[in-house]
Amino acid sequence: MLKQIDIIQPELIILLGNTAIKALLKSKYQVTKIHGRILEEEGQKYFVTFHPAAALRFKKILNLQKSDFSRLNTHIKEIIN
Repeated sequence: MLKQIDIIQPELIILLGNTAIKALLKSKYQVTKIHGRILEEEGQKYFVTFHPAAALRFKKILNLQKSDFSRLNTHIKEIIN
């Protein structure tokens, strides 16, 4: 997986949930504390939000995820322009 990221060199990777965070970030972050933000580690930018399954189960998380994706939309527009 890391080799694929090195080959593609994406400007931004979206991490959905704690499992994705643990897989790609060496730091021990929790999605509940860092969601909706862009983190940068080793020159790679990551946008963190909740896993869709959590949003389906809990309305509060769904609302937070909607807000996160609104922020993501703003970040993507900045990257494009």
